[in-house]
Amino acid sequence: MLNLQTICLGVLYSGSKSGYELHKIINTDLKHFQTASFGALYPALGKLEAKKFIVSDGKKNPIQTSSLPKKIYTITENGRAVFEAQILKTRAEEKLTSDFLAAFHFAEHLPAENIAALIDSQSAKLQEEYRDLISTPLSRMSEGQRFGIRYTIAINRAATAFLKGEGRAIQATLSRRLPKG
Repeated sequence: MLNLQTICLGVLYSGSKSGYELHKIINTDLKHFQTASFGALYPALGKLEAKKFIVSDGKKNPIQTSSLPKKIYTITENGRAVFEAQILKTRAEEKLTSDFLAAFHFAEHLPAENIAALIDSQSAKLQEEYRDLISTPLSRMSEGQRFGIRYTIAINRAATAFLKGEGRAIQATLSRRLPKG
């Protein structure tokens, strides 16, 4: 499994980055499969540093305006070896956790207006994700990165089509049920 630590190693494999740069890459370029808050990122970096998979320097960058030095993280040879081993262990497995789907598992306990709101909210979220995905600059990406974006677009399109058909059908079915009483 590619956890946050492994993702950090993968990003650092291509060059040294500050914590802010790592955060930005993970939450923009990789957001279709991973996101991370600063509260999750910095502990992950600390663990990688403790294991000697990365090193950091706290030198003040000459163009830096803040008084605190910005740490620049660099992957070590051990870190490269760990990343390479982890990426080789990757299986064709996707895990989906979804509050949206969990709510539908218990949809018989929801009022019809909540079901409609969930479907509308998920549709809007999918549309926003689609706009983000199609605006990704594919020409600056590796073939593997382009594949990941295109695959995510295909999943997004399928989910959108499913919601338009099946989502509205379940909404209609559940709104016709008799009130409990």
